[in-house]
Amino acid sequence: MSDLFFRAIKAQRQAKHLMSPKTKRSGNRQFHRALTDEQIRIVLKLWHGGMRKVAIADATALNQSTVYNVINRYEITDGQVKKIKRDIE
Repeated sequence: MSDLFFRAIKAQRQAKHLMSPKTKRSGNRQFHRALTDEQIRIVLKLWHGGMRKVAIADATALNQSTVYNVINRYEITDGQVKKIKRDIE
């Protein structure tokens, strides 16, 4: 009886381990220290073209947070990439 009980406990633990959610790791993501003007320009053009942030992140192999930050911090004026200056009040 105890052998059957221990095997059932072991099976429960194994099933719990197998059913636990796994994180997805994408192999196409790269770590960027500083974005180039060309990367920023591509992100902004895709955003103004109506593409969603998630799709931009997938297309450019950037993190979603990086795409969000680029959209909120940069703009294209006179063909140049400019950082938006915001005054904190």
